[in-house]
Amino acid sequence: PISSTLIRDLVVDGKSIWYTTPWVVQQMIFKKGHYRKADSPAPATAPVAPECIKRLAIYESQFDPIHYGNLLFAEWVRQEYGHDRVLFVPSASPPNNRAVKASAEARHRMVVAATAENPFFDSSRIALDRNTVSYALLSVEDVHRQYGDHVELDLIISSKFLSPSNQWYLPTWMGAEELFKKVRFLVFPEDMADVEQIRALAKKIPEAKIEVVSAPTLPVNSREISEHVRTGRSIRYMTPWVVQQTITKQDLYRRKTSKKA
Repeated sequence: PISSTLIRDLVVDGKSIWYTTPWVVQQMIFKKGHYRKADSPAPATAPVAPECIKRLAIYESQFDPIHYGNLLFAEWVRQEYGHDRVLFVPSASPPNNRAVKASAEARHRMVVAATAENPFFDSSRIALDRNTVSYALLSVEDVHRQYGDHVELDLIISSKFLSPSNQWYLPTWMGAEELFKKVRFLVFPEDMADVEQIRALAKKIPEAKIEVVSAPTLPVNSREISEHVRTGRSIRYMTPWVVQQTITKQDLYRRKTSKKA
């Protein structure tokens, strides 16, 4: 979990503390030099140009809505694996759950807003503009066409897809054999207590390159956010302010009451 000790250690090591504490606190730490040592490196503040990208992480999900847990994990992965950028791809028509609550366009707008301030995050419309079911293989092929076949791709997925009992077990994905040749899978555990069990499940799919990522987690999920909105409860500190504003302005996730005749 997130802790003050973790944040201080990240600063000492010259790493990003995005999404671990409010932005204004991050700025105060940066400007005042809090917690840094004389030999602490400065965190990178600018990404390489798009034409110079060599390693890219793709995070395709419903993002219904996107939240701080998604953002924190993506930032942690970027640093730990040395990605030049993380590409957030909202699924237009998710094969594993067609009962999304917000439209693809609304979810895309929230992702654009949530990722705009991080120079290492990009949002993409490739799944929306393709106008097909949002299969991971198709997105990977689109990304390779956009950035070049020389770019190394990692695909961020949930650990639930490693369970043989799951209807959407990874080896059953559309074009799985071809997908396994093109990407490495970076898996975030749904429950950090089950990390070793998840690693054991990953070994049962030897044809795929899979790494289970141990990262700080936040106790927040999309389902909880939509339920809070539906029942009129606050979603402060669960998702970025700009996403909260989009939900309010677009009247997303609210309980719809029927009009009396």
